[in-house]
Amino acid sequence: MEVEEGEDSRTSVLIHQLRAAEIPPEVEKGYPTSPYAWDVWALGMLMSKAGASTGYDVPELGSVTKKMLEPQWERRPSARTVLRRFEKAIMNIAEERLNSIPHPPSTVPAVSS
Repeated sequence: MEVEEGEDSRTSVLIHQLRAAEIPPEVEKGYPTSPYAWDVWALGMLMSKAGASTGYDVPELGSVTKKMLEPQWERRPSARTVLRRFEKAIMNIAEERLNSIPHPPSTVPAVSS
């Protein structure tokens, strides 16, 4: 994808079709979206679901993912902004907690061998 000089890369190309595991709300409603905003939405969903499914929910990332899941795609942060916010949030987590093993969620059945 090429963007002409002076064009806003977030709005110069829009997606109109559904072909993904995580569909942002604007596309579900039939509106086009920016591929960058879609990627931010999908990554926000991945981060949210990964924390919930592994039992390793990181509350410090809540403010990061909340903005990534903004219903209006024009208001979602860029990937660069997400990275900066992620790095800042991680800096507020103690080293021993970052290296700890998560507790499995109680809703996941135990696997027997």
